[in-house]
Amino acid sequence: MQYRIWLFIFTFFIIVSCEKAPETKAIITVNDINGNPVQGATVWLSQNGQISPQGTVSNISDQQITDSQGQTVHIFDLEKVLNIDAQKTQGNDFLSGSDVIKLVKNETVFKTVQIN
Repeated sequence: MQYRIWLFIFTFFIIVSCEKAPETKAIITVNDINGNPVQGATVWLSQNGQISPQGTVSNISDQQITDSQGQTVHIFDLEKVLNIDAQKTQGNDFLSGSDVIKLVKNETVFKTVQIN
């Protein structure tokens, strides 16, 4: 009887400990000056040039193109503070905008960037 109880407890902890932690995710929405989503904009999240307390230079970056809802989804391993740069060329017009996002480990953070 005790063997079955211990086997159950052991199995329970194995299953619970194998559960995958939620991803650290940034969802960026790019809007124009009228608040409309912008499809086809390039969104670049970066931490390039940052120097850690240990003296190492960071080269973290991720670049994606917005979908029909003006969104990009970026997944990272750890929390960090990243620069956001969004750009799009429409005819002869070059639209751009920037902001900063602070990611929180195992959470999804939403940020909207306006380009004009």
